[in-house]
Amino acid sequence: MDILKDIEKNFLKINIYDKKADSGKLNIIKKQVSDYFKYKSEQSDIIMLKKQKYDDDYKKARELNNYNYELFREEKDKLHHIFKETKTLGTLYDYLNYKNKDYAEIPDIYTYEHINLNERKERVAIKDPVAKKVKPAKAANNEADKAAKKEADKAAKEAAKAAKKEADKAAKKEADKAAKEAKNEADKAAKEAKKEADKAAKNEGEEADEAKEADKAAKEAKEADKADKEAKNEGEEADKADEKKPIAKVKECPEGKILNPKTNRCIKDVNYKAKPKLPEPK
Repeated sequence: MDILKDIEKNFLKINIYDKKADSGKLNIIKKQVSDYFKYKSEQSDIIMLKKQKYDDDYKKARELNNYNYELFREEKDKLHHIFKETKTLGTLYDYLNYKNKDYAEIPDIYTYEHINLNERKERVAIKDPVAKKVKPAKAANNEADKAAKKEADKAAKEAAKAAKKEADKAAKKEADKAAKEAKNEADKAAKEAKKEADKAAKNEGEEADEAKEADKAAKEAKEADKADKEAKNEGEEADKADEKKPIAKVKECPEGKILNPKTNRCIKDVNYKAKPKLPEPK
């Protein structure tokens, strides 16, 4: 710094070994040292003011912007949820027309070192002529409203188209579901009818088999009766024949011989043992 250089030069000009040194030079050095400390104090004050200005105009303003944006997002999400639930043009316009009005444009300054303490005065001087121009601002607002309305109409058409598509899809889904249920019911009824028909046919078949078996048993019983009757008749005829047939005379053989049925002759009985003769009594 220039003040420190000047102080250094003045110190070098003084001869410390000379007791008769000029007191004026010392006063100059004292004054320069005092000016230096005054300068440092002013610089500290300026830095403090810059920091305060940065906090007020930039840091806190950004924090307020962030807070307002969070509130805006919450409200926007609520409107979007309402539109999704209702799907009406009114809720869609409410959602699209809701803007963040509390947002402030802040320059890209993120340190106090670039702060200009005279910046506020310059802004006020520039703000006055701009504030008088009302018509261009109004025209810009009209253009913005037209653009917003156009965007809203476009979004409404798309939303209506999407809603119609969803409704058609839902109707088709319901119709397909109803047709499927009707088909399932018809198939179920057909299966039940077939099952009943099979059961009835099975019962009829069993009854027919039982009737057939009964007929067969009756026929067999009839045939058995007939056979018994025929056998009885044959027995009766045999008995009659036996009665008419002459009775054959049985040939008698003497003792010690038996009758041969084939030849009808008397033959010797091999098993015959003659009885011993008893002695005559005296």
